[in-house]
Amino acid sequence: MNLVDVEQVLTLSTTLNWTASLITSINGEPATDFTLRLGLQSQPYLDPDAVYNQIFDGRAAEASSIIASSSGNAFANVLGIESDNTTFLFVNGFRISLKNIAGLLQDFTNVDSAQALFEKFEILPTGTAASNSPASNSTPAQSATALRSYPKSVVIQSDGYTSGYFLNNSDVAVLVLNGFLGKSEEDHATSGRQQNAVKNFLSACRSANKKKLIVDLQANGGGAVVSG
Repeated sequence: MNLVDVEQVLTLSTTLNWTASLITSINGEPATDFTLRLGLQSQPYLDPDAVYNQIFDGRAAEASSIIASSSGNAFANVLGIESDNTTFLFVNGFRISLKNIAGLLQDFTNVDSAQALFEKFEILPTGTAASNSPASNSTPAQSATALRSYPKSVVIQSDGYTSGYFLNNSDVAVLVLNGFLGKSEEDHATSGRQQNAVKNFLSACRSANKKKLIVDLQANGGGAVVSG
């Protein structure tokens, strides 16, 4: 089930006054154990909590283009597939078995050798400049004026990696750090923009008499140490 399907289910559950049933097991194994076990096998993190959080799709990951860039079933994309089918058992007794299939996102017409694969997908088209930016330096899902699926920001960094929000009718503020890298090739420039965004947001918090601050690092892919 992809993100759009999940949103439709949540919308229907609200409209029809219906609550979706929780998943109790996956392939006969307790759902939490199954998820964490595959996560520990596939994720590069040492901390189990970090592994568990990274497995699931979410607004932060969507905004920073970490999971959103891979279409389809984010659950399967992250964990991999260990059987032909995945069977889910729900608390209400409902059981469903989904066939695991793979789809091609590229056109492999006439790709019949390693050389053909290299020429079609590895060689840049004429006139295209190579990028020296690291792979983790992904751009935000939308422009710097807003983050995809987020509310209106109080402050946002020019490349979108840092943004701040106020919770409605609350003295709580939220500082979102989706990465410690930016579009700039020089880390110190990125760090400066991020630092200014943080300073401006904290100033806005004081002016709005906010008392508590949540620092949200859910989808932060890391980057420059000085920015951290």
